[in-house]
Amino acid sequence: MLLKVLGQRGYFLGKNLAFEPRGAAGQIDKLAEIRRSMMADRVDVFVTNGFPVTLACKVNVPTVVYVSAGNPVATRLVDSLARPGGNLTGDFG
Repeated sequence: MLLKVLGQRGYFLGKNLAFEPRGAAGQIDKLAEIRRSMMADRVDVFVTNGFPVTLACKVNVPTVVYVSAGNPVATRLVDSLARPGGNLTGDFG
C-alpha cells in the first residue's frame, strides 16, 4: 500500500525511490545499531511500525509512522496529533 501511494505521487522503485526493509526480529536492543547503519547509508526517511521502532528512529531523520504506534501523545512520541513536532509524522490511527 505504501509503495502504491508513493507511486501516485510520482515516486517509483528503481527510478527515484529505493526501498530497503530492515528489521530487528523483535530484538529491541538492536534498534539503535540498525538506526546508526541506516544513517551511515544516508537514508532520507524512515518508515516505522510500532512504538519501540518509532522511538528509536525519530532522532535526526524524518520518520513516518506507517501503522499504529499506540497513543503517540501519551507515550510522548509527539507533542500533539495536530502538530507532532520534530521529525515525526504519519498515520496515528
